[in-house]
Amino acid sequence: MRPGNIHSCRARYLKRNLTQDLKIKSSSIHNVTNRLHRVVCVYRAALCAACTIATSWIELRFPKPSPRP
Repeated sequence: MRPGNIHSCRARYLKRNLTQDLKIKSSSIHNVTNRLHRVVCVYRAALCAACTIATSWIELRFPKPSPRP
């Protein structure tokens, strides 16, 4: 066996480990961004609902005066 084969084998092993580490890191980053997006989406929906309810409540509570002809 030539020494070059050992080095190439080791390089392949290191490369495989590095790519697996990168895949794990990228998937965890992806999970975090998915979770963040979900949280933002839920907050946005809650804010939208609260704003709609508040607007309708204000319109019911303080009706606009009808313009007199």
